[in-house]
Amino acid sequence: MKASGGPTGTQNFAKLVDGLVADQAKTWAFNRYVTGSASGVNIASRDGQGRPTQLSAGYTYSGFSGNSKGSVRITFENGLPKCIYFFDFPRNCKTPNSSISASYAQGDYAK
Repeated sequence: MKASGGPTGTQNFAKLVDGLVADQAKTWAFNRYVTGSASGVNIASRDGQGRPTQLSAGYTYSGFSGNSKGSVRITFENGLPKCIYFFDFPRNCKTPNSSISASYAQGDYAK
């Protein structure tokens, strides 16, 4: 029986960040996320099973003045994404898409 929670082992976190940010970007009023632009993923901390508890990454978005850089911080609970924090609202927890989290839990982001 598989333990509940996020996957262990090597994961493609840039792909995960890309999916989570792209999903959140659907709600943005003016800016548009540049799909596939997630980069510079940094795992700040890990739990006892080696799964991330917090990571950060950069991304590109287009707005009124062309392309700009943004950043995102994602916290994890029990190995699964819990909150997404964007650079412009660093204390505002955005809930990750449950379908993306479920795919991640099933190992769909394994390298």
